[in-house]
Parts: sequence; C-alpha cells; structure tokens
Amino acid sequence: MLFYPLPGTRVALPATERHPLCTMRDADWPFDQPANCAVITLRSIVFGGAPILHVTHDADDHGWQFLGSGDADMADAAVVSLSHIVGRDPSVLQVADIPPGWHAWRPTIAAPWQRGPRQIRGG
Repeated sequence: MLFYPLPGTRVALPATERHPLCTMRDADWPFDQPANCAVITLRSIVFGGAPILHVTHDADDHGWQFLGSGDADMADAAVVSLSHIVGRDPSVLQVADIPPGWHAWRPTIAAPWQRGPRQIRGG
C-alpha cells in the first residue's frame, strides 16, 4: 500500500505493512529504522520496475531515500515501507549500515554499491 502524506507530515505505517517478500526476523533487521518505517522512493521504481541506483541516509532525521540515477521529480515521488523496498530489491541490505549523512550509488543494478559522505549542493 502506498501513502502520499501532506508535505511536512510524517507517516507511521502499521506493523502489518511488511512486504510479503521480506521475511527477515526483527532481530536480523540491519537498518537503523524499523521495517515498517516510511521511506521515500519513486513511482517508477514501485510501479515501473526501475532499478534502485542511489540510496541516501539523511543526516537530519535519519530518513532513507531509494532513488534512480538521475534527479528525482516530485511528481514521481512515492512513500512506502522500508520492508517493501527490501522486498523489491534485497541488494539494498548491503548498504543498510551507511551512517546518516552518507549515500550509496551504483551505475547499474549489476554493479557493486559505492558509498561515501553526501555532499549537499550549494552548501
């Protein structure tokens, strides 16, 4: 299920909103946020099958974003549970340990993840 909150609001997903392909036990969950945490992604990833090529872990609120290779368009934004993302692309588990303020990227879905501190444009 997708949620589209009003700008500036947060969404808490019920504990039952775990993607059916994500069968990890809670004790094995590697992210610093729970499996039912709302994350930002793109409709093209959720509905169109586009690959996740860029992952950011926000420094300010520890939120996660799962994006494509280019600049994201707000019209393409979607909010889903973190477990939904893991169910769609289990390779994101490889970057679950990036610290807040960092990001990971890869040129193609077959390429290994690269990681480093995030440089904010204009700042």
